[in-house]
Amino acid sequence: MRRVVAAALAGGLVMSACVADPTDDAGSVIDETGTTLAGDAVDDTIGGTDTEPDDARDVDDGMEADASDDEPLQLPFPERDGVLLGVAVPEGRAALVRDLEVETGASFTVIRVFSRWDSTFPDANQQALLDAGRRLHMSVRPSVGGQPILWRDLAEAQPGDPLYDELVVWADRMVALGPGHYVTINHEPETNESADNGSAEDFVAMWRRFVEVLRDRGGEETVVVWTMTSGSFSDGEADEWYPGDDVVDVVGADVYNWYTCQGSDRPWVDLETLLVDPLAFADAHDKPLALPEFGSSEDRNDPDRKAAWLRDAAATLDREDIAEKVEFAAWFNVTAPGGTWPECVWSHDSNASSAAAFGEFARTLTE
Repeated sequence: MRRVVAAALAGGLVMSACVADPTDDAGSVIDETGTTLAGDAVDDTIGGTDTEPDDARDVDDGMEADASDDEPLQLPFPERDGVLLGVAVPEGRAALVRDLEVETGASFTVIRVFSRWDSTFPDANQQALLDAGRRLHMSVRPSVGGQPILWRDLAEAQPGDPLYDELVVWADRMVALGPGHYVTINHEPETNESADNGSAEDFVAMWRRFVEVLRDRGGEETVVVWTMTSGSFSDGEADEWYPGDDVVDVVGADVYNWYTCQGSDRPWVDLETLLVDPLAFADAHDKPLALPEFGSSEDRNDPDRKAAWLRDAAATLDREDIAEKVEFAAWFNVTAPGGTWPECVWSHDSNASSAAAFGEFARTLTE
C-alpha cells in the first residue's frame, strides 16, 4: 500500500458524520483556483461570507449545487493496492460524483475540493462526500472577498492575531476530518493567479507556518500535499518553491496534455511522459507523487485520440513501478465556458469515444 496513506490509516480511516469546528503544464500556467463551495453551511466563516471565485473552476452547468435532495452516494469500493482514483467536479458537487460513478461503474475515492479562505466548511456537498466514505483533498486559497491574503502576513502571524486564529480554524477543520484526508494551502503558487500573494520566499514561510500550526493542533496524520504545475518540475522552478521535506508528505503535480487548446502549437504528450520530471523530483525527496489534477484536451482532427490517451494513461498508472510511487490521481472533470481557456475541454465526455474510454480508465484503477 502507498507509503503515506498506509501510515495514516494504521488506526483506521475516520469519516465524520458531521465535522464541527472544535475550537469555536507541460510548462504551462493555469490561471485558476478553487471552485465555489455551495450548499448549506454548518460551520462558521472566516472574514464574513463565502466568496465566488472568478476563474475556470467557478462553473455553473445548471445543476443544483446542493445534493441533499438527490440519491445518496454509495460507499466506495474497497481500496486496492495501487493508485487511488480521484476526481474534481464543478463545485465539489456530490451529485456529480454519484452520477459519474453510475455512468462508469467505478468508485472515486479522493475528491478534490477547492475552497477560499473564508468559505464555510463543511458544506452540504462536502458532508455528503464524507458520509459516503470519500477522502477529501482540500485545496484552500488564502483570499477573502476576492482579495489575496499576503503569505508573509500569514507566516508572521502570532497567537492572538486574527490571522493566526484563522490558521488555527483551518488546521482544526483538517484535524477534525481524521486521518487519510489531504490538504493543500495555495496550490500552484507559482502561477499568475497567486502573484499578488507574495514571493516564493513568502510562500515557503507561509507553508511552514501552516504545517507547524496543523501539527501543533494534532494534525500529524493529515496528509499535506504541496502542489505545483507540471512545468515547474521541468524548468527547475519547483526548487525555489519547495518548503522542505519536513513539511511535505506528498509532492503534487497538476499535469495536462494541453496540445493546441490554448491556441499554441504544442506536441501531443502522453501521461507517462508528463510524469517523468515530477516523479524525478518526488524520488529525489523520497516522497510519493500525487496528481491532484490531470487531464487531456481533444484533437479536433482525430476524435479518438483522447480516448487512446486515456487507455494509455490507465496502463501507465496500473504499472507496478508507477503505482508504488503515485498516491492518487484525480481527473479534472471541469470545463468552464467563459473561463481562462474555454476551448480546453477537459471533461471526460468531451465526445462519445472519450466517455467510453474514461469508463475503462476508471474501472482499471478500481476493480
